[in-house]
This record gives sequence, structure tokens and C-alpha cells, in this order.
Amino acid sequence: MGGPRSFQLAGEIADGLHHALGYSRVNYEYVMENVKIGAHKAGRDWRELDLAAWVVWVVSEDAKAAKETARIMVAFYLGAMPASQVERHGIKYESLQPIFEAFGAGDVQKAVDLTSPEIGEKLSISGTPDECVAKLKQEILPTVSIISWRLSPTPIS
Repeated sequence: MGGPRSFQLAGEIADGLHHALGYSRVNYEYVMENVKIGAHKAGRDWRELDLAAWVVWVVSEDAKAAKETARIMVAFYLGAMPASQVERHGIKYESLQPIFEAFGAGDVQKAVDLTSPEIGEKLSISGTPDECVAKLKQEILPTVSIISWRLSPTPIS
């Protein structure tokens, strides 16, 4: 999730790349730049790779409920994200330390409570169907011309 070498290697030798937990144009421009470097190095066409975004996605006509659900889910994923990835979303990694410390101490509720709505919004696609499509169009789709979607086999209700 952090790159750059893993993204370059994917472009060089893999069938594609499914990037997890990316929500900003800055993030995907970084990912794609490095995938293209690897593909170019190997003489491959990056457009032939299977490229996908694996994201926390919560959609509902009740935007408030969707965003709250996403915020809680994001709290649990934060610890998996390397500092470089967090910072590509405009969040200072050091600012998340109280959340990590709460999880480390076993205080899950405190960790969730410390995950602000702003962090939840930055690190998810959530809200009404129109809000989700708008974020997708603004932040992710402009960075690639080909993207494949993988849907979870069991939607969360």
C-alpha cells in the first residue's frame, strides 16, 4: 500500500495491481506513476494491466448513517496503512498516534471515538449514491483510463 517499489514491481512483472485504501487523486497519481515506471522498464503496456481500487465504500440514501459506518470501518483499517499512504491523503501520520495507542491498549471504543468524521471522509467513499459517484469521479477515475471493479461477495447491510 505504500510503494513506490511494490507498485513499480507490479507494473514490471504482475498481471495488475489492486490498490487498497486509496481515496485521493494525489494517492492514485502516485500509484499510477509508479506502475507505469515498472511497466515501461519491462517493455509492457500499463493499460493492459488489471488495475483496481479496493476501498471502504458505504452507500445509503441516509448519508449521515453511511458516513458514520465508514468512519467506524476506517478506524479499524488505519493501522494497516503506512505513513506515506496516510500522508498522500493530507493527513499527518503523527496525528493518528492516539488512535493507534488506544487500539494497542485494547480500548477499541476510544480508538473509534478518536477517529474523526474528517478522517472517515478522507479515507472512505461514503454517503448518498450521488456523493459516492462524485468522489469516485473526482478522486480515482481521472488517474486511470482502465479500472476493474471487484465487489465484495457479501455486502454489509
